[in-house]
Amino acid sequence: MRYYTIIISPDVSAGQKFEPIIYTSVGELGDNYSCLQLDLDIYQAPYHAPAPFGTVTLYGVSFENLKQSNYLPGALIQVFVGMTAGLPFANPDQAGLIVEGIILQSFGNWQGTNVALSLVIASGKIDPSDDINLPLTLKKGDNLTQAVTEALRTGYIGSIVTGSFSDNLVAVQDEFAIYTNLKSLSSWANSASKLINTSPEYYGASIVPTPKGFTLFDSNIPVINNTLINYTDIIGSVTWLNVATISVKVVMRADLEVGNYISLPFLAPLVNTATFGQYRNQLAFNGVFLITQLRHQGSSRQTNADSWVTVINAVSIKDPQYLITEE
Repeated sequence: MRYYTIIISPDVSAGQKFEPIIYTSVGELGDNYSCLQLDLDIYQAPYHAPAPFGTVTLYGVSFENLKQSNYLPGALIQVFVGMTAGLPFANPDQAGLIVEGIILQSFGNWQGTNVALSLVIASGKIDPSDDINLPLTLKKGDNLTQAVTEALRTGYIGSIVTGSFSDNLVAVQDEFAIYTNLKSLSSWANSASKLINTSPEYYGASIVPTPKGFTLFDSNIPVINNTLINYTDIIGSVTWLNVATISVKVVMRADLEVGNYISLPFLAPLVNTATFGQYRNQLAFNGVFLITQLRHQGSSRQTNADSWVTVINAVSIKDPQYLITEE
């Protein structure tokens, strides 16, 4: 069965006061077959290549909850999705949290017998366009990871910064700047890393949101954990989007993050839409890819397999330093 749990909690630090609201497809005795219809479209992407805000619509909510829609902007939201046990190829271990963020807007709608609550949400608890001082101090010979980490911790006190960029991203000159929002800092880090590493196959340094802060990564870090995408999880065909860039549609899952590595099974279905012949047949031979964007998209009551999926955009990684595969 398709699984979801949505938890809306007040932001106490902002003075919000209401009882937490929970919508879920499971109950104390198992699957909840009277659960609401959920439509969602949620992106996960680096700050330098921002994606649209996520949207969640719940049909059949109570009038009491509908009346609270005016109080929900600014509230905290957690969205869990995936599959529960039951269908032959369903894997409950892939279910989990895909976003922990804030509600930016909420709309209650009552038309005839249709009652719906629509939410616009931001991944993470930070709007990358909000004005904030992010001082960057970079001396010649300093690693980019340290400078960006210090800037984030200075601007967002208490946030947790994990991950790192590759060790060869070293400043060639002193630089000092104050960036006014997270998007501009992330864009600078990506551009600066590409000036240092000029390889056309280098994806660049990226900053991505996490529930507790930020993760840093680029395409030159060692491939420590690599998730094998099972053939039975793939919906449709794997498609080339651009040079060394693929799109993979799989059953809705929450165990992948932007910056993770994946590999595809031998002889996975493939459609060639790009004209770059040197990359067309690499899938069967070099199947290690870096996830650059995730899109969780679905409608829980639609019956076809294409209506509860995660779309993965990933770039090909050349000659990984070492590889440990996790299924």
